[in-house]
Amino acid sequence: MKRWLWLLMALTMLALACGTALAESSEPASEQNMISWEGLATMGGAIAATLFIVQFLKVPLGKVFKIPTRVLVYIIAAALMIAANIITGKAKSAPDIFLVLLNAIPVALSAMGAYELTFVKVDHPHGDEKA
Repeated sequence: MKRWLWLLMALTMLALACGTALAESSEPASEQNMISWEGLATMGGAIAATLFIVQFLKVPLGKVFKIPTRVLVYIIAAALMIAANIITGKAKSAPDIFLVLLNAIPVALSAMGAYELTFVKVDHPHGDEKA
């Protein structure tokens, strides 16, 4: 029962985030918006959003499903980039979607690398990773 509750909570948060972004996509981006669909369609925006979403969902999904983190990172990066490119009108055909799926690979690797670069010093302050 707890697994389904965690899954329902994670899906609700994801649906709220996507619904808010879709509602705002018809209006021009203001200076107060941190994330826009145009920004998510770029490499930097996709990396940042992937990193934030994975860190938010990693623990709840890890309790429900045993999904490897690398797979989760790629799925989120690909989903974000496909949605952003379709909504902004950049992906108009199957070859465009294929390129987006290929571009999701360096986005996922960069998001994982950014996490490692940021938190390896917190976890191992003296640089001894085998401790």
